[in-house]
Amino acid sequence: QLLALFDELHAHREDRVDLLFARLLEKSGYLTHLEASSDADFADRRANVEELGVSAATFALNNGGGLLEYLSECSLLTDQDRPKADEDRVLLLTVHNAKGLEFGSVVIAGLEEGLMPHASSLEDASELEEERRLFYVAITRARDEVLLTAASFRRKFDGAWGTQVSRFVDEI
Repeated sequence: QLLALFDELHAHREDRVDLLFARLLEKSGYLTHLEASSDADFADRRANVEELGVSAATFALNNGGGLLEYLSECSLLTDQDRPKADEDRVLLLTVHNAKGLEFGSVVIAGLEEGLMPHASSLEDASELEEERRLFYVAITRARDEVLLTAASFRRKFDGAWGTQVSRFVDEI
């Protein structure tokens, strides 16, 4: 049934994205499934689905286009993330969300052992290597300058503690 649904949706992939989304909801029975479940988060889930539908309808109204255009439009940045030519502003991103983007200046904050690399990756060599790779991805997002920062002390639930600068800073 799932493959048949995918085939049907694929055949309509050039339809307006809001119509395709409505077809998906109808054919999948997702909203009916949510209503029948005893999930306490039903209202939140339905609101999320409705918000996605509003996004698809807005895109169809303003831009036309099908699913691929819609996904391309919203995959990396939202309209709020696209600065206007005459606008000065700061974007705050996680390292994961910065992949594929480029900026004139990049500030990487929190370069402390336990944050970058994260404490959970310190015992596993492959996870530590993934953290290192993400650090290099963050650095390479900058065209002109990179500012690396670390706190001397960090306040936690049990008081303020001194920190150690990330090993990644020494490695570069």
